[in-house]
Amino acid sequence: MDYYFDSLIKLNEPWDIWGGVSAGFKIGLASDYVADDDLRLDLHIGGEYKFNNKFGIILEAGNNGGSLGLGIHM
Repeated sequence: MDYYFDSLIKLNEPWDIWGGVSAGFKIGLASDYVADDDLRLDLHIGGEYKFNNKFGIILEAGNNGGSLGLGIHM
């Protein structure tokens, strides 16, 4: 679930700023082959700069790390 802060801070195109929370269940192996099955919660904040109507660059950070990516809008 994300909340876009654009209207709150009166931010116009080409920018988008958001914050949110996500939850999921991870099934897998942790280090040293110890089972790691539990519920994960993630708080994150991100932003996108749109070059045009189709492409933008996205930066997002949260307690599960961060990412830099390409936004493709159809």
